[in-house]
Amino acid sequence: MCIRDRPISFAIVSVTPSNAAITMNAQGAIQVGTSSVAGVFTVNVSATNSVNTTNFNNAFVVTVRAPITFNVNIQPLIASKCGSCHIPGGSQTNYTDYNNSKISIDTILDRVNRAVGTSGAMPQGGPQLSLAERALLLQWKNDGLKQ
Repeated sequence: MCIRDRPISFAIVSVTPSNAAITMNAQGAIQVGTSSVAGVFTVNVSATNSVNTTNFNNAFVVTVRAPITFNVNIQPLIASKCGSCHIPGGSQTNYTDYNNSKISIDTILDRVNRAVGTSGAMPQGGPQLSLAERALLLQWKNDGLKQ
């Protein structure tokens, strides 16, 4: 048996800054637990076979982001970009209300992704939300529409 045929196991040597929620299985797959704090983490790992162990510094950079929430991320966006119509007392559905936005997210995404000047495009009269703002709405949906 040559050295390359020997099984290799992997382990985390350190995570900087420290984050116990970042783990690695013996096959080398990185996992991030739900208790992780948001941030950017550098992971040093070791690879071991029957001959020796080799450390790899800065093997991975793991970015953990905070989930997108309505109260922190979405409501302020809607208030600033859609507030002329979609606020309490406005001429359209109040999307500064969590429940209204939550049940209407597919319609909101459809409307903000339409080209300016297209029927039903929002915000009405433009300008179109930036790509980052539209991605934020989609990520809120993908994160589970957290309040």
